[in-house]
Amino acid sequence: MQETGRAFLCFDLTGHGKSSGAFEEGTIGAWTSDVVALLDALTEGPQILVGSSLGGWLMLLAALARPDRVAGLMGLAAAPDFTEDLIYAAFSTRRKRNWSRRGGF
Repeated sequence: MQETGRAFLCFDLTGHGKSSGAFEEGTIGAWTSDVVALLDALTEGPQILVGSSLGGWLMLLAALARPDRVAGLMGLAAAPDFTEDLIYAAFSTRRKRNWSRRGGF
């Protein structure tokens, strides 16, 4: 923003908003790669990453990929998938078998 001297980068993920592509063809890995590529190509120095919903999950993955480029994080209703780490890992062996058979919740 020229008025305040603060720049920002805002974009839609492939298959979201006005971006090209089909949402159904997107993956977390591909979207994360896109975020990291934009961070690398279009910004300089430490950044404050802001993400909402799926963008919050991607913000966290980008921060893990480029920790030296992150000055801070701000998640707005961030929706990271902690299913395996927080829920599945706590399941008993029997419950894990049932989970796998049913394909999740």
